[in-house]
Amino acid sequence: MAVMGYNAVGNIEAVCRLEVVDVPAPITKHLDFDHLIEEYIAGESVNSLSLRYRVSRKAISDTLRRRGVHVRNRSESELLKWDRMTRR
Repeated sequence: MAVMGYNAVGNIEAVCRLEVVDVPAPITKHLDFDHLIEEYIAGESVNSLSLRYRVSRKAISDTLRRRGVHVRNRSESELLKWDRMTRR
């Protein structure tokens, strides 16, 4: 979550105004978890899935773990990424 503070004039006290810029939606029941898992197993990253479905990376990872899917670590993710780039 990002929160921005705005103060139009420096050194003059103003009413504090905060704006929530971006908040990932909580994971909901309307997502097709089976399709999400298929995409992950096919090589999609947690990050790309979180951007596509507009939920946090943690929510995606937690969902995969709860469903018994091995979540790739950083090394595994990098190997997969490089393997996919060399196949093009």
